[in-house]
Amino acid sequence: MSTPASTPESAPEKLTYVVSADVAGLMGRWAAQNGLVVPDDAYFANMTHDLAVKLAEVTEGPVQIITQKEMFDGMDKLVSESPYPVVSLDRAYFDADHPTIAGFVDVTRAVQETTDENGVKSFESIEGLTPRPGAPSVEEQVARLKETLGSTPVTLVDDVVFSGETPAMVVEALEAAGIPVARFITGIGIKEGVERLTALGVEVVCVKAYDDVADEVCERDFLAGVPMSGRTVVGEDGTHWSAPYVEPYGNTKKWASIPDAGARALSQFCLGQSFDLWRKVEELNGQLIPSHMVPRPLKDARSDQSIVDRIWHDYFNY
Repeated sequence: MSTPASTPESAPEKLTYVVSADVAGLMGRWAAQNGLVVPDDAYFANMTHDLAVKLAEVTEGPVQIITQKEMFDGMDKLVSESPYPVVSLDRAYFDADHPTIAGFVDVTRAVQETTDENGVKSFESIEGLTPRPGAPSVEEQVARLKETLGSTPVTLVDDVVFSGETPAMVVEALEAAGIPVARFITGIGIKEGVERLTALGVEVVCVKAYDDVADEVCERDFLAGVPMSGRTVVGEDGTHWSAPYVEPYGNTKKWASIPDAGARALSQFCLGQSFDLWRKVEELNGQLIPSHMVPRPLKDARSDQSIVDRIWHDYFNY
């Protein structure tokens, strides 16, 4: 009697890679502040679509885009309903002109860049809270909020809660200063981070919630030079700059959870998108956009060098 052939186990379902689309709004705000124009909404929609297609190709898994409108409308509604003053950790969706924001805590994740004897660069995470470039120290920011808010309970808001490590440190810093954190509003909340905040006694309210994801990355982090893009890098000489999540500037594999085999292809694609975006901005405004005008200048950029020329050079020398 023959033995039935065994049925191979099906491969586990891949986790979704989530991207929050925010470049159109950020570029539009930057352009308005500088008396410039940027491409229309259709241009940015096509950029986002093409990025999603490329991410699906290199990760070989599902990709979900959360639109800027869905993010902002959801968070704005929750913010407007907060019974407590709202302090924002996010300036991508809430700026100083928003009527219900009582203050900001401008902090970010930072890494230290080091170079070994062979010239190979690496990035090591810096522990603790790091102020965003140009922002006062974390201690000074907390002291200012204390002067303004006293001991009133507050709501914090941020676009994404992933591991929850940075938001938890903000909660602890505020509460150590006598500012209780009662609620945390986020556009996208991942279970691990939500549970970390909940364990601190903070109520967490999400526009979109996930048990687990392959990663969640803001669209801006894939593009060179755009507002608020990238991770803060501290050089060995103490200088600071922002590096997008693509090579040769940042660590595509680690920061964006991209498999080794796809990191170079994704980086080349994102460099191409960055080049095309800034070239279009220059064409629309009939002028070069020098590095000193760019929201996130690249490392060692000459202040008078066109961002388009710089990206072109990096693309062909990568």
